[in-house]
Amino acid sequence: MRTLVFAVLTVILAIPCWSKGVRVQEYALPAVQAIPYSSAVCGDWAVSELNSNPNNMYSTIGIIGYDLRAKQVFTIHRGKSNFPAITGNIAMWTGKIDDVESLCGTSKRGSQGNSLILYDLVSGRYWAPVLSTGSASLASAFGDLIVYESGCRVYMYNIKTGAQQRISPDVARNKYPDISGDLVVWLEYESGFKKSKVRGYRLSTGQEYYFSQTFEANSRPHTDGEWVAWYTTDIGGIFYEVKTGKIKIIKWAQSPDVSNGLAVYVKSTCACTATKKASKREVFGTDLRGSGEFRVSKGEIDRFPRIEYNRVFWIKGNTAYFADLTRANEVKLHTK
Repeated sequence: MRTLVFAVLTVILAIPCWSKGVRVQEYALPAVQAIPYSSAVCGDWAVSELNSNPNNMYSTIGIIGYDLRAKQVFTIHRGKSNFPAITGNIAMWTGKIDDVESLCGTSKRGSQGNSLILYDLVSGRYWAPVLSTGSASLASAFGDLIVYESGCRVYMYNIKTGAQQRISPDVARNKYPDISGDLVVWLEYESGFKKSKVRGYRLSTGQEYYFSQTFEANSRPHTDGEWVAWYTTDIGGIFYEVKTGKIKIIKWAQSPDVSNGLAVYVKSTCACTATKKASKREVFGTDLRGSGEFRVSKGEIDRFPRIEYNRVFWIKGNTAYFADLTRANEVKLHTK
């Protein structure tokens, strides 16, 4: 049985927000004592890693889950763990080898490094797939497929069949994979991990891509199968349409994600008064197929937005928020 996180349950906030003709209904989930960090969302579920130090991505102390339908938060794992991902009702993260035996009842004595740990959000079952690479980290998932990094190479694992294959070329340093549909994307680093470009591979055709010939990538790329999004320090958010090769740039957009042609990202906006200058970080969205920018959140330190179809999930302080981007007769995203 899942246990509720050691936290004070707060009253659910419902804050209607209108901007650019798009109606956004924002909900605050129960706060937790530590800081939620990197996250993933799928359907009515979301997962986050908990961090004891918001300025140190490696000071993780556990994984928490969110039931967005019930608006509840619960503990999945207590212990050092990184880079959560989710597909359907299966959550996963990078954990220590020692956790595999304690959580899954599976011995991996003699193994070294990190292991991929899976958790069924419905049944409460933990398990660790037996991977030919041994260690695994930086996982992302779609459907029955998990992509992950091991030894600076990108691999894929099929949850149902157990089939495994290497995706990235056996050259350079390849990290931070993402998958949606039949498209896998990742960062390919030059020597010293100083410069990186976004590569891709279409599973159905075997076609390989270099998406960022012009723009260096400074963040993990994300894809919805038709668009690829990444962040470049000097410019902002880069959104590449795979079919046409067209690029859309959103200046100063950080932490971009994309789903079904909708992009979300964080931008700094002015929160100035006559006597004080300050900036705040808020989540914005753009329909990449034509309409203008719209505000998703009204916060001050919003971070890590993720999107799946019309549902956006993000972190502010020690609280997670989500919003449904609703379409009604009088509300149109595809404005001419």
